[in-house]
Amino acid sequence: MAEAFERRTAANGVTYFACPALGVPHGFSTRLGGASEGPFAGLNLGLSSGDAEAVVRENRARWAAALGFPAPFFTLHQVHGPDVHVLEADDRTPPADLKGDAIVTDTPGRPIGVFTADCAPILLAVPERGVVAAVHAGWRGTVAGVAAAAVRAICERHRVDPVEVRAAIGPTIGPCCFEVGDEVVEALSTAPWPGMADAVVRREPRAHADLFTANVAQLVASGLDPANVHASRLCTACDADLFYSWRRDSATTGRLQAAIARPATHAS
Repeated sequence: MAEAFERRTAANGVTYFACPALGVPHGFSTRLGGASEGPFAGLNLGLSSGDAEAVVRENRARWAAALGFPAPFFTLHQVHGPDVHVLEADDRTPPADLKGDAIVTDTPGRPIGVFTADCAPILLAVPERGVVAAVHAGWRGTVAGVAAAAVRAICERHRVDPVEVRAAIGPTIGPCCFEVGDEVVEALSTAPWPGMADAVVRREPRAHADLFTANVAQLVASGLDPANVHASRLCTACDADLFYSWRRDSATTGRLQAAIARPATHAS
């Protein structure tokens, strides 16, 4: 689980986390190594965050260089739902209104990514088949089944058995900090995947939610081998030096990114 993650710092000073078990190039960003200032201080990767566009683009260039990925990354307009976009080889930079919360691709050397600031970033890989996916799973997307939908898209499109899929859940707001109301408790408690109800942590005066537990349960229920599902257990709200957090910073904050790519040299 958490011990499967490594903290890495690139030559340009960008610090990120990686899960070597995925077996493909990827990274979960932190706020270390960027050019932003003020409430966005560090490696803010969100163009819609309120930060200066030129600075964010500089941060994105540093992030791509740290991972050794070509820019730009293929991303979506995230809407907290279950929709998956399958990236074709001839797809170019997506229009700003292309909506969805998961991307699947087998295109070599084409990085994909999702943005977060408390939601769960999930990266999926089948390194033997050269298939990768990036998933954005807030509580709404989690109960809507976005992780399960991404696994299903991988397996149906590429004729992959779910036990071949590897998963890594990066920095996410943890149950220590994610206080929720009755709507979230009800949604998690009645979700159709076994084990999802365990993501409700009963406390006073309000319950808390565990997005790590919820998404691990959903991935395992989707057929993944539990040994291939890795959760970082790094809480974005707890560590202001390392991570941006929407909940902690009252929405005036930067964005992290989870990015992944099929190696350009992969042989099918």
